[in-house]
Amino acid sequence: TFKIDLPSELKARGVHPMFHASLLRIHVPNDDRRFPGRTAAQVLKLDEPGDEW
Repeated sequence: TFKIDLPSELKARGVHPMFHASLLRIHVPNDDRRFPGRTAAQVLKLDEPGDEW
C-alpha cells in the first residue's frame, strides 16, 4: 500500500490517498501527436457532487 500526494481538488472531493501497489502505474505523458489539444483538465474532469445515476 502506498500513500500518494493528491491534488487539492481530489482531496476536497474525498478521494483517499492510499492505494494498493497493484493499482499504481508509471506515469506516461500525453502524446500530443495521438491526442492533439487534450489537456489534463479534460481528462481529470470529475462529475459534480451529487450527480449519480
